[in-house]
Amino acid sequence: MTGKLLTFARGGSPERGPVQINDVVSETVRILSGSLGADVAVDVSLDPELPATFADSGGLQQILMNFCVNARDAMEGTGRLRVRTARDNGSILLEVADTGPGIPESIRARIFEPFFTTKRERGTGLGLSVVYGLVKNYGGTVTAGNDPGGGARFTVRLPASGV
Repeated sequence: MTGKLLTFARGGSPERGPVQINDVVSETVRILSGSLGADVAVDVSLDPELPATFADSGGLQQILMNFCVNARDAMEGTGRLRVRTARDNGSILLEVADTGPGIPESIRARIFEPFFTTKRERGTGLGLSVVYGLVKNYGGTVTAGNDPGGGARFTVRLPASGV
């Protein structure tokens, strides 16, 4: 928890540079494959033409891990997780969607607040606030919504670095 607080307070790692987000996604999904559970299917769709973004790979990995672990918890260990990258109007898009119950409208406006949690005794309320701080520090935006077919969807837009 101390590490999350420090990451939140500092706005992420000070060591940033050009990062290929597809490499981070592939590595993170590989790392998480054992901890998501056998009943969580992961579909990955990576745009092969993505430029780099100016960030740090550890911070991007933390963003994706938070989304994936939250999705697993929301789906109660059973469902489908979709991770996608794409280029969108000069931005790099990272999208994570699940087949869980979705995000209730009553809490959607608060989920990026520090210490807000729906996990009762298991949650610290820091995961999504750290995500918000990292994305903002990288010059991007993060939004949360519900997938038209059901489930939650988190979308991160980051500037392309031009490198």
